[in-house]
Amino acid sequence: MVLVDAALNTKESLLSLWDSLFSPNGLSAYYRDIAVLEREASEIREYRLCALPGLLQTEEYARAFIRVGRPAASSEQVEEAVRARIGRQSVLDAEKSHTIYALVLDEAVLRHVVGDPEIMARQLERLLAVARQPNVSVQVIPYGTRNHPGLDGSFLLITVPERGQVVYTETRASGTPVEDSATTNDYARVFGDLRGAALPGEASQDYIRKIMEEYAR
Repeated sequence: MVLVDAALNTKESLLSLWDSLFSPNGLSAYYRDIAVLEREASEIREYRLCALPGLLQTEEYARAFIRVGRPAASSEQVEEAVRARIGRQSVLDAEKSHTIYALVLDEAVLRHVVGDPEIMARQLERLLAVARQPNVSVQVIPYGTRNHPGLDGSFLLITVPERGQVVYTETRASGTPVEDSATTNDYARVFGDLRGAALPGEASQDYIRKIMEEYAR
């Protein structure tokens, strides 16, 4: 990567981007503080427009997702990122976790094939298993929903005791946490609208199961 940076004369900006994508612990440098907040959170509310959140990804889904997004990465770097992503999932352990997790998915998340149909079938099976935990809620907004309130992108809303709410949005190269109350309250309102637009919990599970069965055929 040093040679590539020199050849393109990016004055180390490419190196800086590479370091942000691959920090020593497998997490993107800009996500490390958010991973800490996830462990401290009393509640996590998340909306996803295109892909499943890292907290619910299977290893094979995560591996395929990371690989297609980072084609220049070595196998070691990909596996390190996969391990870091899976390691974060302990925050949802129903036996140990104090965290309430509410997730709203656009149907596109379920329809975009990551890896292959078999990987998707197993991923949706995992999603259903987690959705049955008492501390987890999963809802789906189907295609065709009018006045969809979440088309401008995914976001994460984390509530941390004695700190309050933090909203986090992310691009491919950076992540932005915001704590001012006007912004976090606005995202909380949007999340409420998203839940209202989505199918209820049991109907969402039925919807996920139907798509899972399509992949499993």
